[in-house]
Amino acid sequence: MINIGIIGANGQVGSETTLFLSKMENVKVIPICRTEFGAAFLKRCGIECRIGNISKEEEAKLLLKDCDLIADFTYLKGLPSEIKSKSKVILTNAIKYSPTNARFVYASSMMAYGMGKHNVEFKNYLFARSVYGAMKRCSEKIVSCLGKVFEKEVYILRIGQVHGELQSITRKTINEIKNETTFIPNSPSYTVFAYTVAEALVNIAIGKEKPGLYTLVSKPEWSWEEVHEHYCQRLGINPKIILIKNKKSNFFNKATKNIKRFFSGFGSYYAEVMASYFLIHFPKLEHRLMALYYIQKAKAQINGSKGINFYNPYSDIHYGKILGKRLQSLSDSRTTMNTATIEVKKILKEVSNVF
Repeated sequence: MINIGIIGANGQVGSETTLFLSKMENVKVIPICRTEFGAAFLKRCGIECRIGNISKEEEAKLLLKDCDLIADFTYLKGLPSEIKSKSKVILTNAIKYSPTNARFVYASSMMAYGMGKHNVEFKNYLFARSVYGAMKRCSEKIVSCLGKVFEKEVYILRIGQVHGELQSITRKTINEIKNETTFIPNSPSYTVFAYTVAEALVNIAIGKEKPGLYTLVSKPEWSWEEVHEHYCQRLGINPKIILIKNKKSNFFNKATKNIKRFFSGFGSYYAEVMASYFLIHFPKLEHRLMALYYIQKAKAQINGSKGINFYNPYSDIHYGKILGKRLQSLSDSRTTMNTATIEVKKILKEVSNVF
């Protein structure tokens, strides 16, 4: 029996990963939540939780005392300086006070490659184009250093777009899907189902993978067409699908766009880069300028809605080759996740009936 501790188990990905782990053989999942309120959902699902704050040393020792693997799915909110500070404390205690031979997994994001709202090509950017991506990079560096300092095996998983019964992207797709001709990118997707996230943790815990930095997407990758067909099948519809190519801008077009952006909206375009790498060192200025930025951003969103001429639900995806080393021990979720998914759906149905 292996014990897998999940820090931040009350979040979307943490919760569903916990549910799948609870249905796997020879696995004891230990969800760790800061409050009883945060643990309420998992307790309603019949899963015993540990309540405590990893940020406090004495509590961290008790919460992690018998874990063979600890995975951090914490989603922190606040300004960059606040996120960086909180993350460092959590990661330090989680690694320092875990059992001697315990492995540690940090749930990062593919956004750590640096993509942003205006930079959708899948590649390594020198500066992350979003605060979220920049903070994930920062935490990754902290994890790598702590692993060396405390001589622990650490794994960093840059997780793709997570789908599953508790995931907002799944709910959005199901609610908005149309039974009409659909234009879909003819390319691999960077999606991953929560079942595969759970499977990855188990395989790491039993030593099937070496420590390091990985991109976690389905293996083999689902195409966007397969993702769409998956949801159409659930809804009992069969729309016509037309595959389209992702068009890459040539050098001249990219240069022109960048020049226009520089002169017409420097502050807006680079606001998150500035927040991640400059303002983080000046908290007072950070609060004032980021408040102004979000006010302007909200106004732009209200006034800038645009119509589309055809149904293309995947028009805002990142394109290009998906980067990074992959875990080799993963199964094909197209077939292996079905039984476990039925069991998880059953749990969720029982819980929903209570309410």
